[in-house]
Parts: sequence; C-alpha cells; structure tokens
Amino acid sequence: MNVGEQLISLEKILLSPAIRHCMEQFSALLADDFVEITAKGERLERAQTMSADVYGDHWEVDIHALEHRQISHDTHQLIYQCMIKLPERPIKYTRRTSLWRWNGENWQMVFHQASLCSAADFHQDDGQ
Repeated sequence: MNVGEQLISLEKILLSPAIRHCMEQFSALLADDFVEITAKGERLERAQTMSADVYGDHWEVDIHALEHRQISHDTHQLIYQCMIKLPERPIKYTRRTSLWRWNGENWQMVFHQASLCSAADFHQDDGQ
C-alpha cells in the first residue's frame, strides 16, 4: 500500500461513526496541533473536535474524487468530496481537504477543512 492509499484509508476511518467510540484510536490519528475548520466556518482545536458529537451514532459516508498530493517529505494533502447521509436529515454535500504529517512512527492529521457544496457540484469533479 502506498502513502496515498494509507492516508485515504485513515481518512475513511476518521469519517466512520465507530471512531467516536474508540477515543484511543481517534486521539492517535489527530496531531497535538490539529486544527479543523468546519463546514459552518467554525475553528476547532483538537480537544474540541474530539469532544464534538458530530452526527450522533449513525451516518453513512460516500467519498468521491479523491486527490492525493505530497506537500513536503513528511506532509501530504487529501482533497475530496464527501456526501454524508444522516437519518431523517437532508444529505450533506461537502468538499474537504486534510493535511497529514508523518511523525516518525505514524500518520497524523494536522488540519482539516470542510466546505458545503450543492448536490450538483458534488459530482462535477468525478465525471458522474
């Protein structure tokens, strides 16, 4: 598995409901200096992100148009589209980017941003 595939796999783990029930794994995937900009434009530090009840316990995620770029020898970026299906709520479409840094032992996310987009924009980049 190459670096891009590893990071895509880790990104999907962070988007799964199960990660919120395994704080040890969740904590290991977020760097101490982690910062998030939410789809609502809020800035969250690591502790705030870890304590947030994002969607409850049940949601489904579809990821499209993943792009991986190496930024430096130890930092990589993922850019993608994400569709989140929540029970009894409208589907949420976002464009997302994450920065991952190798800390000498494992990959940790240092930055994440989600921006709302329309359903029409969601499939624009992946040819669907």
